[in-house]
Order: sequence, then C-alpha cells, then structure tokens
Amino acid sequence: MNRFAILFLAAAVVLTGAMAYAGPVPVKHALLFGKVDVKTENNAKVVTLTVSNAMGEHFKHAESLAGKTLRITGPKTADFERFAGKEIETTGILSSDGKDFESTYVLEKNPAKMPSAPHAIIIGRAEEKTVGNSKQADIVISSIRGYGADSKALAALKGRTLQVTGPKAADVEKLAGKEIEATGLLEGNNSQVNVSYVTEWTAPVRHASSHGAKPMSHPASKPMGHSMPAPAPAPAK
Repeated sequence: MNRFAILFLAAAVVLTGAMAYAGPVPVKHALLFGKVDVKTENNAKVVTLTVSNAMGEHFKHAESLAGKTLRITGPKTADFERFAGKEIETTGILSSDGKDFESTYVLEKNPAKMPSAPHAIIIGRAEEKTVGNSKQADIVISSIRGYGADSKALAALKGRTLQVTGPKAADVEKLAGKEIEATGLLEGNNSQVNVSYVTEWTAPVRHASSHGAKPMSHPASKPMGHSMPAPAPAPAK
C-alpha cells in the first residue's frame, strides 16, 4: 500500500469517527420541577423557573437542565404568575437555545399527592377502540418515568395498557397505531392517564462515542479497512 493510500485511509477513519460523535441528544419536550419567580423588567413582567429536577423525552439528557433558570413563554405564563415563590411541576417545549420554556401544563407541586397520582412521561403505542357507542383511546406502555413515585411500581406498568382520559384523549385517538410520547397524571389505581400533552414519538439517533467507537456500518457497505485489495506479493529475486 503506497503512502497516498495510507493517508487516504487514515483521513477516512478520522472523518468517520467525527461524524459518529454528535454530542448529547438535545432536550425538547420536558417535565420540569422548580421554583417560580416573577419580576418586572422594562415595565414588563418576566416569569422564570429555576429548575430543581427535570425529565425529558430523551430521559438521561434532561438532567443537564437542573439548576438552570428558564424564562417562561406562551399562553400558560399567566398561570405561572399565580405560583410566584412556589414549587411547581410543568410540561412544555424547550427553546433551541435552551433559555426559554413554553409551558403546556402547570400545577403546584404537592409531594403528599405524588405517590397516589404521579405525573409521568410515557412512551408507547396509541390505540383506539369502540366501547359501547363511544370511542376510547389507550396507550400500550413501552417506557415510563415519573418523579416522586415508586420507581418499581412504575416499571411494573411496562407492557400494560392505560386508558386515556381528559381533553387530550381525542388527540391520542388521531395518533392510533403510532408510537407516541405523552405526559399526564396517572389515575384509577394506575389504570388510566389524564394526558396533558401528546406528540408522535421519534426515537433518538444513538451516536457512537468518539473513543474506541467502531464506524457506523450499513447493510450494503463493508468496513473501509477491508474494501481495498491486498497488495500483490513482491516478485522473487
């Protein structure tokens, strides 16, 4: 193998490793817990949330939000003002720069209530069926996380079907047959979920680490190190 082939192969390996590493998966939709603060800046109210705990659609990466202060935006901002100085829990969408949070649901955090009605994030398959003369939306759980709840009790719900209640049930029906992500309060002895937010679920792309990682492979391709023919043996003297 001549030196140009060696340089080309080395550059390809470095480029493949760089492409395989894309850093942490960004947090978009999250369930946050924290303290609300309301102040006035330039004759306008500014509502912020100092995060104490966080869960996101990509569960492990939401922990980076703990300790950060986010500015609350959207139509639920007025609801936050009522909770000034209090601990709350909220679901919503994090802005792309990680500074703002558009809330979709907020309530005052009540530790005494959590064991019986934990607020959870659920990943699963949406289903629709007819019961009597009315439609019913269900979620078949593939993954579930809840804060302040018995983790073993929640883990036992994996694979079970929850009946969807509340005003968002119709939105779940529209996603029947698809994988979804939903947040809501577990009710009915953990047989129902009052959904406050639902969206179609897209599994995160798992990127390999840049340390000791193997290049990403594709069914139709072979590893680059074996794609080049072996050098011909030197002629005998």
